[in-house]
Amino acid sequence: MVPSHDVNGNAERILIVDDDLESLSDMSIVLGRFHEVRTCADPDSGLAQQRNSWPTLVLLNIELVDHDGLAVLRQLRERDPFLPVVVITSRRNDSLVGDALRIGAFHFYDRNHGPVVLIETVRAVLRYANMRKRCSYLEQRIDIGEGNGDSQVPGVSAASRGLATDLARAAETDQSVCLVGEFGTGKATAARRIHQMSRRSSGPFVFENLAAYPTGLLAQVLFGIDRGRSGPTSARRIGAFEAAAGGTLLLAGIGALSVEDQKRFLQVLQDRTVRPLGRDDRAPVVCDVRVMVATQRDLSGLVHSGSFAQVLHERLRELSISIPPLRERREDIVPLAEHFLVRYHVATGSLITGISHAARAYLVEQPWPGNVRQLELAIIAGMTRADGPTVDLEHLETSKLPVAPGGDPESLVPYHDARSEVLSRFKKEYIRRALHLAHGVVNRAARLAGLPPSSFRKMMRDVGLRGPKAR
Repeated sequence: MVPSHDVNGNAERILIVDDDLESLSDMSIVLGRFHEVRTCADPDSGLAQQRNSWPTLVLLNIELVDHDGLAVLRQLRERDPFLPVVVITSRRNDSLVGDALRIGAFHFYDRNHGPVVLIETVRAVLRYANMRKRCSYLEQRIDIGEGNGDSQVPGVSAASRGLATDLARAAETDQSVCLVGEFGTGKATAARRIHQMSRRSSGPFVFENLAAYPTGLLAQVLFGIDRGRSGPTSARRIGAFEAAAGGTLLLAGIGALSVEDQKRFLQVLQDRTVRPLGRDDRAPVVCDVRVMVATQRDLSGLVHSGSFAQVLHERLRELSISIPPLRERREDIVPLAEHFLVRYHVATGSLITGISHAARAYLVEQPWPGNVRQLELAIIAGMTRADGPTVDLEHLETSKLPVAPGGDPESLVPYHDARSEVLSRFKKEYIRRALHLAHGVVNRAARLAGLPPSSFRKMMRDVGLRGPKAR
């Protein structure tokens, strides 16, 4: 076997299975400049390598002398349906290549084309594999919350300018970042801004709120799971670290990690590899990720209480950035309000395009215990109340933000619950306005809203409205 090569410590694993020893050596030398390469002349050894080394990609000669190359391909696919396999040929055999592609080979390489085509083929397949891996991750979870919005929120205050400077400096490094700020201050937005200004901007940005999961599932969420051949088809699930490879991983609720999960977490940071749960017999996955943590308070208290490892705390706060609350940057309130007004005006087709002077003054005077998030919800609520092109004072005063059970005005219900409630009110008011303009005719109201009648009727049912007319 040709020794493995790992030029930059972050190479993908390429497994080459070929009984042509000269060609095997040549391909290993060519690809070994860029990737970690393992080679096997015997298909049985290759299948064992697949199980033990967990390759990113397999190059398989389907014109093996003493073995059925298509049968080997089937075994590779059965063991890992998501493993990209490039089949190697040395002569033009469209029928054999076609059979391989139907079985599940991703691409083919004609060894007569030389090393340049080999390198480009492997690179293209790896790009596809990484893209599919990230898409698979997104399909495994529903993410409609923090971290998906705009990364550039208006800020004109001195505090916002100072924050912008801190974010730009953080983007120049690859250190872990701890973003500290009150609920709703925009920690995810700040993290996304760092990511977009950094050298990792072309990579994925993955956000996970660990507090949203049961403690027993956190290891699966972070590290993934592979139950092996005995499990169901969906047994192989990638975790957040693997999904964020080459990019940035933002975590909230980091204090929810158990001591054992903290040890695994630290191991990932130290080794730059991640080992999914359930398959300790396989080599770990190379995982180059920049980690950021969003927290409402410094983790030092957890360290002092003994519930959070000091060494992990130190690794996570190589850089610490404080996000100021909205009450300390009141100059930003009106620009933020206008920003949200435009965002939801475009998203919903609302006729509302402005905020009155009285409403602006009212916004600046409020304490905003929920910070930017609370302001956003207040603007949405105001838009549902407005009956003209402008959000006025009375629309804001009567649009109370949902509070936590018990009625404490200084407390908030969870963000997603509050947003759902406010958006539901917005949808109901919007439908009522459309029906009013259409004199109660549902099909006409749907045309005014730019929606298919079936969709408009479904929205009516969702908010408890009925319209008998359908002309």
